Amino acid sequence: MPLKAGAGSGGKHTPKIDVKHVARLAMLKLEDGEAEKMQRELQSILEHMEELFSLDVKGVEPSFGSFDGAELRLFPDEVRAGLCRNEFLRGVPAVRDSYVMVPRTGQEQGSPRKNNEIEGEWRARDGR
Repeated sequence: MPLKAGAGSGGKHTPKIDVKHVARLAMLKLEDGEAEKMQRELQSILEHMEELFSLDVKGVEPSFGSFDGAELRLFPDEVRAGLCRNEFLRGVPAVRDSYVMVPRTGQEQGSPRKNNEIEGEWRARDGR
C-alpha cells in the first residue's frame, strides 16, 4: 500500500508515501538515493499541506484565483487563418501517409530514436 501512517508536524499523523512502491507501479527506475530524496521532499510537501489544512479560515472569503476582484480585460474570439495541412506537414521532420511520425516512448535505452530510424522501420514493415 503506498500510504502509511507516519509522524507528522505538530503531533498529527501525516500519511507517508512509499515512493519505491509508487515508482514500481509507474514502472520507473529510481536509485536508492533518488528514492530517499524524493521521500523526504514528498513528506515535506504533505506536512506543509497538513499545516495549511489546520489553518482557521472562518470569515475569509473564498478565492478561486489570483484575479478575484480584479478587472479582467476580455478579448473577443476571432477566427484567424492558420497553417493548412500541407504547410504544417512540410515543417515536420518525418511524415508518412499524411501522419506525423514521432519516436517511440518508454524505451529502455533512454535515447529517443531518430525519425529516419522510424521511417526505415516503417518502410521495412511495409516492404518498401
